[in-house]
Amino acid sequence: MSTARNAPCPCGSGRKFKQCCMQQSVEGHLTQASKTVSVTETLFCYQGILQELRYIRQLARSGDARMISYAPLFFFSTDTGDAWLLDTEDQLAACVMMDYEPIDINISSNLAISWPGSYQLQDNLFVYRDANGKTTMYWGYPTKALMEAIRKKW
Repeated sequence: MSTARNAPCPCGSGRKFKQCCMQQSVEGHLTQASKTVSVTETLFCYQGILQELRYIRQLARSGDARMISYAPLFFFSTDTGDAWLLDTEDQLAACVMMDYEPIDINISSNLAISWPGSYQLQDNLFVYRDANGKTTMYWGYPTKALMEAIRKKW
């Protein structure tokens, strides 16, 4: 049941509802509505990320080298059966398939990704550094195309 604008405020202040708590009530409803939208948008993004993850693995499994932007995330597969997920803003990386074998990563429904490492693109080298500081260099990845695509942000 709603309170009429000119009715006494239910908080007991003695003032009219419109001059007391009505604005807080409206703001509360707007805040709740925006939370609902953001949860829906987050769920949509989460499902989109999982869909792109499945797709990039499928491409890698078939040896199809591709790049997919899902800003600020970036997926790429190689013709050697590797696939990666990159955060282009923070240069974080997760290998999601290596030598045609999928690698699990943790992506929560609130879009938190457990990034196992970071990356750098250097000429013809893709340099990956894991959380323990171990560095691995990959030759033959499409690093120049990746640099260009990331620079343009698709």
